[in-house]
Amino acid sequence: MTPGLFKSFSKLAKEAENEENDVVNGTKEINENNFQCKVGVGGEACDRCLAGYFGFGDAGCKPCSCELTGTVDGKLACEPETGKCQCKAHVEGDRCEKCKEGFIGLSCENPLGCSPCLCNNQPCQSVEGYYVTEITSKFDQGKDSWKASFVDESTAEDLPLRWVKEEEAIAVHSVPNGDPIYFLVPEKFTGNQLPSYNQWLSFEFRIAKDGGKTGPNDILILGADGKNISFPLTAQQNPKPTKEFQQYRYHLHYAKVDEAFLPLQTIASGLLSALKPIMSITGKMKEIPKIPMETTHFGKEYEFLRILQNVASLKIRGTYSSGDIGYLRSFSLGSASQDLPTLSNPQKADWIGQCACQENTAGEFCDTCASGYRKVAQKHFFECTECECNGHTEKCDPENGHCWDCNDGSIGDHCDRCDRGYFGNPLMVNGTMMGCQKCPCSDGVSCVQDLNEKPICLTE
Repeated sequence: MTPGLFKSFSKLAKEAENEENDVVNGTKEINENNFQCKVGVGGEACDRCLAGYFGFGDAGCKPCSCELTGTVDGKLACEPETGKCQCKAHVEGDRCEKCKEGFIGLSCENPLGCSPCLCNNQPCQSVEGYYVTEITSKFDQGKDSWKASFVDESTAEDLPLRWVKEEEAIAVHSVPNGDPIYFLVPEKFTGNQLPSYNQWLSFEFRIAKDGGKTGPNDILILGADGKNISFPLTAQQNPKPTKEFQQYRYHLHYAKVDEAFLPLQTIASGLLSALKPIMSITGKMKEIPKIPMETTHFGKEYEFLRILQNVASLKIRGTYSSGDIGYLRSFSLGSASQDLPTLSNPQKADWIGQCACQENTAGEFCDTCASGYRKVAQKHFFECTECECNGHTEKCDPENGHCWDCNDGSIGDHCDRCDRGYFGNPLMVNGTMMGCQKCPCSDGVSCVQDLNEKPICLTE
């Protein structure tokens, strides 16, 4: 009998009765010309496993045991022979049940499964004791320290920002030259906002005058390093602004399936071929140029995290045409906090990570080198190598490698020259320190070596 296929009905009643003993999980033959396949088996000849099943054999096929949070598109799909599930890019395990090393926060909303730790390619682990929370501005008591701003970093006292008490909103007015005016967030939305990665930015917004056009820089997240994230008000299927308040919600993730935060450059990754380029990561704000970047998805996601690590400002465009007024209310940014929420059923935040710095790295984000080591840049990260100081000190600048506190009479960026009043060779040769020796001269007079490497005191 073919595996996965029940015998057909025989004309003999006796054989038909015997066939009932082959029934598996309640399945049976339909009639003498058609067959019902065993559990998880499909095909005209019942000769293969259906989607979501694997291990074709006499007993049928076994169901895939995938963790749907970590599978591509959340589908129950696995390799028909091995049962290994098809994992998202940052997920691993036969069942797609865990994040790859260097990633945390397995989430069904994350199209890549997990978020990278900002740990310079060092290990990290989820931290207990954090809860889902929101940073909010409700505007029920006033302007909550918000300001009005132009697209660049300048603000002006004559840029009005009003509190509209009856609407629990704030408002900005257009200026005669037509430059768009932005709502500028207060300090509580700046600084380290890494907990907001893969969370939601939301607010309600309306305008006073229809007809304005949205653009690529309607919402700006400016990093302290000069790089910026920008995207249109209508990103992620949000509506065009109208005279009525509407809800706007943005998933702060680098790649959001269907409509995504994605740099305007085309990304040559098959994984991302279906994503729409509606977000840009840029350099100097006034010109909004493209910054040169690696064309790998992970490199750009890392840039996104770097910006959130130290947010200088966040701006929401308020005016879209001449004579316009923009109204903003109920602003919130998803985040995580160690303060226990007042909710009856607080939700744990499992995406907060702690770096486990190794390989001579140090710092909260493994973003510097331990004492005695200097940075050597790699593609997206850096490695730390020993200071090159010829054995005369163990200290150096972790950024440029210049040695500190050279001793043994040596000086120089790498303790590679003898100081005044010393002679010899301070360089390490074949693992042997030659060293500098004090000049045998009176009154601290300097010396030089002759051809026989003997010191000759100099006359002043």
